[in-house]
Amino acid sequence: MSSKDRSALTALRQFWDARQSRERWVLIIAGIALLALLYDSLIYTPITQKRQQALMQLDANRELVAWMQDAAATLAARREAVPARGTGASPMLAAERRASEAGVRQALERREPVGRNGLRVAFTAVSFNDLARWIELMQTQEGLQVTRASLVPVDGRPSRVNAELTLERDA
Repeated sequence: MSSKDRSALTALRQFWDARQSRERWVLIIAGIALLALLYDSLIYTPITQKRQQALMQLDANRELVAWMQDAAATLAARREAVPARGTGASPMLAAERRASEAGVRQALERREPVGRNGLRVAFTAVSFNDLARWIELMQTQEGLQVTRASLVPVDGRPSRVNAELTLERDA
């Protein structure tokens, strides 16, 4: 112990000895009250506040997890409800099959591949409504999207068009 510490302890001892018994009890009780106040403000209150915040965050996280689980179930149900994109058939075969289904097979003049996932087709004097049905089948059943289209009305034949289309499937 340094001399400074000894002199401070000596001064404290002299102060204590100079007090009467009643004053000593008051100082002891005041010291205990001060320690209790410090414990409450520095230890107990911050810990209980942090605990309360953690419980509120836990409740919020539980609500978030419940929402995410509901959203995942909804997305899974929607995913199952969406028809499969593409049959896996080559675009050339798909065009032939869907042309027969849509009733435009006889107007299909030309088919040629465009890369691995696309094709270019030409129709002559095809019914516009039947062509629209064929395009819809190609999009919804085969996953092929029209990327270029040229439609020219056929003279003297209402609702008939000559069409050149390019369709491609997302890779």
